[in-house]
Amino acid sequence: MDPGAASPRETWLRLLVIRAGYPRPRTQIPVRSPDGRRQYYLDMGWEDLMLALEYDGEQHRNDPDVYADDIKRSEDIAEVGWTRLRVVKANTSAEVLRRLERAWRSKLLTDREI
Repeated sequence: MDPGAASPRETWLRLLVIRAGYPRPRTQIPVRSPDGRRQYYLDMGWEDLMLALEYDGEQHRNDPDVYADDIKRSEDIAEVGWTRLRVVKANTSAEVLRRLERAWRSKLLTDREI
């Protein structure tokens, strides 16, 4: 049980990565926009790696206002250094885990170079 889960699919995603052997991700991670005027909450992730997983429901695709906000949000979050993996209903568990493994390795390599 994690009170930070905002949907059953977020719970599915969190449990998927935990069962695959990843450390438990923190949920609802606050992130400020580069100008400090907007606050976002990432569904889940690992702050030390600045790596997030987010589940995008149908409203992200079907609602033009949500879609437009998502574009600005994505740019702001990337600008402050976070890598986000966005997951949708069509993604299989194997696909999500392959993408996470690639991003995880990339973040670990980047951290060692610094």
